[in-house]
Amino acid sequence: MKNIKYVMIVISLFIACSQQYAQTSIEWKSYKTSGRISNSLALQGDLLWVATDAGLVKIDINTGESTTYNKTNSKLPSDIIQCVMVDPNFNLWIGTDVCLVKYSNDIWTVFDASNSPLPYQRVIDLVTDYDGVIWIATLGDGLYSYNGTNFTSYTTNNSDIPSDMIRSIAIDINGNKWIGTIGNGLLKFDGKEWKVFNSKNSGIGDDRITSVYIDPSGIIWAGTFKAGVVKYDGRSWEAFNNQNSQLPDNKIWFIKPDSDGNMWIGTDRGGLVKFDTPDMVIYNQENSNIPSNSITSFLVDESGNKWISSFKGVAKMDEKKWETFNSENTGISSSNILSLSVGLQNKLYIASDDNGLIVFANNTWQIFNTQNSKIPSNYVRCFANEKNGDVWIGTDKGLVKYNEFSWTIFDKTNSSLPADYVTALAVDANGNKWIGTYDGGIAKYDGAEWTIFNPENSTFPSIGVSSIAIDEGGNVWVGTLDGGVAKYDNSQWTVFNTSNSDLSHNKIFDIKISPIGEKYIGTFGGGLNVFDDENWKVYNSQNSKLPDDYITAIAIDDDNIKYIGTNGGMAKINKDKWTIFKRAESGLPSDRILSITIDEKGNKWIGTAKRGLAVFKDGGILLGN
Repeated sequence: MKNIKYVMIVISLFIACSQQYAQTSIEWKSYKTSGRISNSLALQGDLLWVATDAGLVKIDINTGESTTYNKTNSKLPSDIIQCVMVDPNFNLWIGTDVCLVKYSNDIWTVFDASNSPLPYQRVIDLVTDYDGVIWIATLGDGLYSYNGTNFTSYTTNNSDIPSDMIRSIAIDINGNKWIGTIGNGLLKFDGKEWKVFNSKNSGIGDDRITSVYIDPSGIIWAGTFKAGVVKYDGRSWEAFNNQNSQLPDNKIWFIKPDSDGNMWIGTDRGGLVKFDTPDMVIYNQENSNIPSNSITSFLVDESGNKWISSFKGVAKMDEKKWETFNSENTGISSSNILSLSVGLQNKLYIASDDNGLIVFANNTWQIFNTQNSKIPSNYVRCFANEKNGDVWIGTDKGLVKYNEFSWTIFDKTNSSLPADYVTALAVDANGNKWIGTYDGGIAKYDGAEWTIFNPENSTFPSIGVSSIAIDEGGNVWVGTLDGGVAKYDNSQWTVFNTSNSDLSHNKIFDIKISPIGEKYIGTFGGGLNVFDDENWKVYNSQNSKLPDDYITAIAIDDDNIKYIGTNGGMAKINKDKWTIFKRAESGLPSDRILSITIDEKGNKWIGTAKRGLAVFKDGGILLGN
C-alpha cells in the first residue's frame, strides 16, 4: 500500500457566531459544534464547500482560509446543511433540513413553502441533469425538479412514485433518473414510467438505498443501509458485502469515482474503500491517520487531490506532502454540554460528555481531559464552586477537587464515596459538600468524614440523584431519578412524591431556589413544579406557554426572572410574562437544552444537546472578566 497522507482540516469544532436583534447590541452569541460533517462536499473552482450540522463552510483549497455561513450571518434559514451542489452555471445549491437555497454572486435565494411547492422538509440530495434541470430529493415529501422557472413535484399523492422518502439521485446517459429510497428500494424514472427494484424482485439485499452511482459504462451501483453495495448491469445483479468481499462495513454512505476510474466507497464504521474491481484497498484509523472510520462524502479536485468528509472533520489525501489548515477554533470539541457553572473571577466551567472540563475566561478557552490532566474521565456531569475558588467536579469515574495548582480524586477505592458516577453537587454554608450519585444515593462530606444516605439506611427515597439545591435556611433539596423530591433539615428527610403531594412526576431533572424561597422543580415529562413550602403549582404545555413538559435545566436571576430549559426550547418567565425562545427564531443553536447558568454580568449561558453553547442577554451580552 502506498504511503498516503491526509491533511486534516479542523472545521471549528465550535464555530463562534453572533446574531443581532437590537440596533446597537448583540444579544446572542453561539459556539456551535460542527464535529460531525454532514453528507456532502462540493467544489467550485478553488473553493471547497462543506455541509455541516453547524452551517455551510467555505474553504480556499490553496490557502486553507475558511468562512462559515449560518443563519446568524447570512440568509441561510437553518444551520443544518444536508447537501451542497455546484451547477453548470457555477451556482451553489444548498439543501438544508427545512428548504432549498441558491447562492450566486453573493445573493442568497431561499425556496420554501412560502414561494415554491417545496415543503418544510429536509433536502437530502441534489443533482443536475443534462438539460440543466435541478433534481431535489427530500426525506419525506418525494422528488422535485426545478428548471429555473417552475418546480415539478413527484409524490405518492400525485404520481406513481412508491415512496416519499428519497435519499439519493443519479442520472444515466439516457436521462433516466435512478433514485434511492428509504424503504422502497431503487427506482428508475424515464420521465413517464416508474420501475421499482427491491429486495423482492431483484438482487438488492436491503430496500434502504443510501447512495446511487452510475459508472462510465452505464452500470448502476447502489449503496445500502445494511447490505453493502449492489451492482446492476441491466441484466443481472451482483452484491458486495462483508461476507463475500473485503468490504469492511455493510452500511454505506456514498459511492463516488475518481479521475483514474476507481470507485471510492464511504462506510459508516469501516473507513474509506478504494474499489478497483475486484480489489479493495481500505483506509481506516488503524492503518492510516484518516480522521474517522465514518466517511460521509468524497470528491477529487482538479489537481487530483482526494477530499473526504467524515464525522470528525474534513481530510485531504495527498501522496506527496503534509499541509494543515485551521479555521476559527475556540478549542472546544464537545457535542453535549451537560452542565455549566460560574466560579471566581466570572470563570465559566463547562461539562462536556466527551472532552472533560472546559474553562472559558478572558475570552480564552482551556480544556482539561485525560490526556493533559489528572481528571479521571472525559465525561463530566456536574460542578460545585467553593468560595475559596476550589471547583468540585462530578464525573462518571469519581469526584474531583480542582484548583489552579492541584487535582484531588475521590472514588470508591480511596474514599467512602458510595458510587463513582457523580451526578449532582452542592456546597452548603458550612462548607459541606453534598454529592449525588447515579446509583449510590447521596453523600455529605465535611472534608474529613463521609455520611451516606440511601434507601437502606434512611428514608431517602432513591439510589439515583439528579440535582441538589440548598435554601437560605440550610435545608438540602434533592431531586431523584425515581423517588420525587427529598428535603433534609439536618436531622431528617421529608419526601415529596406523586403519592403524598401534588408533585406531577417522580423523575426530577433539576431544582433551583428563587430569591423569595420558592422551589422550582423540573420534571421528566410532568412540566415545571413550583413549591412555596405549602402549595404546589404545576406549569405544563397544556396550561401555560411552556414549550415542552421535559424540563432539563433551570436558572433564576437576582430579579427572580426564571429561565427554563426544555427539550423544545427555552422559556423566560418574568412574573406573568412568558417569552419563548426557539432555534428558528432566536440565537439558540438547538431546542434541546441541557444546562443553563447566569454569570456575574447577567449573561445567560445555555448548553445544548449536540449543538454546543450559546450566551444570551437582553440589551446586549457582556463578555470578558
